Amino acid sequence: MDDAVKRFRQIFGCKQDIIQERLCSSICRPTDLEWLPRWAILGKDCNETEWHATPHRKMWEWLFIYHALSERKMLMSSRKGLGFGVGKEPLSSVFTSLGCSITATDAPPDMSTGWEETNQYGKHINDLFNSHFVEYNRFFSNVRFEYVDMRHIPPHLNEYDFLWSSCALEHLGSLYAAKEFIYRAMDCLKPEGIAVHTTEINLSSSSETLVSSNDSILRTVDFIEIAEHLVRQGHCVEPLDFRLDGSALDELVDEPPYSLPHFKLEVGGYVSTSFCLIIRKRTGDNK
Repeated sequence: MDDAVKRFRQIFGCKQDIIQERLCSSICRPTDLEWLPRWAILGKDCNETEWHATPHRKMWEWLFIYHALSERKMLMSSRKGLGFGVGKEPLSSVFTSLGCSITATDAPPDMSTGWEETNQYGKHINDLFNSHFVEYNRFFSNVRFEYVDMRHIPPHLNEYDFLWSSCALEHLGSLYAAKEFIYRAMDCLKPEGIAVHTTEINLSSSSETLVSSNDSILRTVDFIEIAEHLVRQGHCVEPLDFRLDGSALDELVDEPPYSLPHFKLEVGGYVSTSFCLIIRKRTGDNK
């Protein structure tokens, strides 16, 4: 096994020192929310916005995506970003406030079953505008919205500096479809572009897992497979860190009907949480 692949295989255990100089591909740890907001510039003062303190893995996902892109110099004027399965998340507004031009996408209406009922479906650009983060004219001058089936990414979505998805790829119907989306999405980026994806990870088993039309949960072995495949394609994957933080919140498992705190959850008989995968596309001459 070559060194490029070996560096993805991390030892399981508890991560004692959460703060690190640069984010890697990482599992959701509740104590991350103690330090992630300190770096954020979401809104005028992230410490004054109530939603940043919400003990929920979705908050972790948004902040982790933001910081992963920010520290890689993606969130600035002239950068172009592409969001998949954005629903009503605030990231399009946040990124636009920092000078980015954004293409935001969500599933076509005939594929939105279940998401409208839970008020998570983005069917219009107005669903993405958040006045807390960005001025109206700036947002609507720099964001466009279109419907996209993530299983069939249209070829005109290309030449982006960065792209992201937040807990969307596990809903594509199979583990294969989830992995293929990650691979195909790399074609949307410029050389050296950054892809950041969050999805669910199975904490109960590295062999069995939930696979259904609504939710297919990747295992640790799947993330290693994805990383190895991307490396073979010439891309750079930030090291995979599966270590938990050992906190009291990390011991709690939320069960249906879900409430707070919500970092680990039971779904389909498995305990899962979120995982963030960070990828840099190969350079133009590395094929």
